[in-house]
Parts: sequence; structure tokens; C-alpha cells
Amino acid sequence: MRHGRAFPDGCVVLRLMVLHSEHLRIEVDDARPEFPDFDTANTPGRPTGRGLWWVWHYRGRLTWRPKRDEDGTVAGKSVCAVLPLAWDEVIA
Repeated sequence: MRHGRAFPDGCVVLRLMVLHSEHLRIEVDDARPEFPDFDTANTPGRPTGRGLWWVWHYRGRLTWRPKRDEDGTVAGKSVCAVLPLAWDEVIA
């Protein structure tokens, strides 16, 4: 993975949610606590990596935050992409 790293158990956590039937929220948790080049990755037309390209292609929003364990220690990061579900919003 270019921007992430698996947890010690070899997993990366993925959550998908539909918000008010209008948006798809994709959350990914991984063990890498930083997001190298986030500003570049979060610039339309300049995303790095295939997954981030899709976020911009479908006019999504991208954010990230440190992921903390139960003791409050940074244990990785959570990356969130929110994409419109309505096709007319994508092609407008």
C-alpha cells in the first residue's frame, strides 16, 4: 500500500456506510500513523494512487485523522472518503 500499512494481524479495516441515501462514506483504518503527501493527494487532478483517483473522479471529499487505541496512543490512522450516490451529481 502506498499510503497505509496493515495492522500486526495483517488486516486493514474497511467500513462502508450510506448517509441519508445521498452519499457513500468509505472509511479505512490502517497502522501507518501518518498520511504522506496528503495535501497533494487531496488536490483535485493530482491524487496519488488509484483509490484516491476514484475519490476525485466521483467528486468525493477526503479527510483523515490519527487513530488512537483505548489508552489514547496513536495506533494508525483513519481515512474517510465521502462520495455522492446520485449519478447526476457525478456527471454534472
